[in-house]
Amino acid sequence: MNGSDENLSSEPAFNSTAPAFSTRPVMTARFRLSKLLHATVIFGCLLLSLAMGAWGDQRDQRLIPAFAQLAKASSPQTASVLESRIWKIWLEHPKPRVNEMMRWGVKAMNTQDYPTALKLFDAMVEAAPEFSEGWNKRATVRFLVGDYEGSIKDIGKTLALEPRHFGALSGLGMIHTNQERWFAAMAAFEQALRIHPHLVGVRHAIIKLQQQLRKEST
Repeated sequence: MNGSDENLSSEPAFNSTAPAFSTRPVMTARFRLSKLLHATVIFGCLLLSLAMGAWGDQRDQRLIPAFAQLAKASSPQTASVLESRIWKIWLEHPKPRVNEMMRWGVKAMNTQDYPTALKLFDAMVEAAPEFSEGWNKRATVRFLVGDYEGSIKDIGKTLALEPRHFGALSGLGMIHTNQERWFAAMAAFEQALRIHPHLVGVRHAIIKLQQQLRKEST
């Protein structure tokens, strides 16, 4: 799933004006943690993905050296350049019709017209089921409307097509955090870091989760 990755990664991830989707009437410590992680993780992950474009998809051979370099990047600045390169490749499909659906779907998402965005991304995954970013974008919209289970299913599709999708993994960690599934959230975040070690927002999210787990164990 998908803000700038300076805060997180890139979810994949979400619009900084997006509402929180908890139905709890009382803001417990856990809910406050979820809100904090929502701000630090998902925004960085998914919004960066909305802004970029290029030619290719997750099968593009240029991704092989890009991911190899990303894993060994010696500085956040170098990692940021490589991450942007990866997102540009992920976001574009060889078919112009699919690219058009992506463009209009992202525009609808950015204006919080989620029903329209969902219809466009539904059409995209039907027209190009092999396109991982189509599933990731629909996962983003489903998250934004509070459909966590639907978002998780689409993240699963994304990762089946592109196991290196650190944005989708970061988004999965955010969803599990909102569900108070702390260990599952930790596992998703740690997997994202193994692929992209310079996800500062994800590292901060892991620290917050560790603090939460220590509080619950005392």
